[in-house]
Amino acid sequence: MIKHRILLKTIRIDDIDIMKKLFNEKKISEFYDIPKSKNDLEKFCSPDGIKIIKKIIVLKETKTIIWVISIGNISRKNKRCDIWYFLWEKYEWIGLMKESLLLMIQKLFKNNGFNKIQAWIRIDNIGSVKLIEKLWFKREWTIRNFKKINNVYFDFYIYGLLKKDWKV
Repeated sequence: MIKHRILLKTIRIDDIDIMKKLFNEKKISEFYDIPKSKNDLEKFCSPDGIKIIKKIIVLKETKTIIWVISIGNISRKNKRCDIWYFLWEKYEWIGLMKESLLLMIQKLFKNNGFNKIQAWIRIDNIGSVKLIEKLWFKREWTIRNFKKINNVYFDFYIYGLLKKDWKV
């Protein structure tokens, strides 16, 4: 039995202050179009019903929130969803995001009955590309000038993972 260092908890409006701090991290704002206003942060921390599932990643030992995993573009009919993830820079490169994604993917395939999970990753986010490929995702598409962040257009890869290719 694997002993996990993290917990996945549903994000709540009470988490707005820590989310503001995390979203102000320079690296996050370079890679993602983040909520900036208090109203946007409140929307981010509020439940969306079945549209988006947002989980915070919490270190078990210290109860510290280290970031977020979101599940969206959910198609129950096609048993498909998209996954997005963010990690506070000081917790990078120690395996916590991989552990978090493994837990979330397992829940999506086994508990929620999904057949396919997609990840949209900016092509210059090399760490994320390497991570998602370690988790058996396959690069399916490249979309040029897909998203405008801080007035610059960026290309994205779309990765996909089928339940039948899941190795855990």
